[in-house]
Amino acid sequence: MSKSRTPAVPPPESTSQEPSAQLSSSHSSTATALEGEKASARENKTIRLRVAFEARIKGEAYRRTIAEGRRVTESDIIDEALEAYFRSLDESADPTGQP
Repeated sequence: MSKSRTPAVPPPESTSQEPSAQLSSSHSSTATALEGEKASARENKTIRLRVAFEARIKGEAYRRTIAEGRRVTESDIIDEALEAYFRSLDESADPTGQP
């Protein structure tokens, strides 16, 4: 008698949008993307960094942990850097300088 196996990870929920619509809607402005309760939600992402960046990020996290008296992680440093980068892109895309 064969048993049916359930997948370890359920398939993602389907949406009514086409994949291209999902892609374009996910690349909305940073201000919109960072609003709401999902603004602080995090997802795991494995990336490759230059050794020099890795050392600087690790050192900055350590320095700030000591200075602030609370744990500052490497993820916090990367998150802040990306936030500043995308903010500068948004500001340069708006010729009036308005948010």
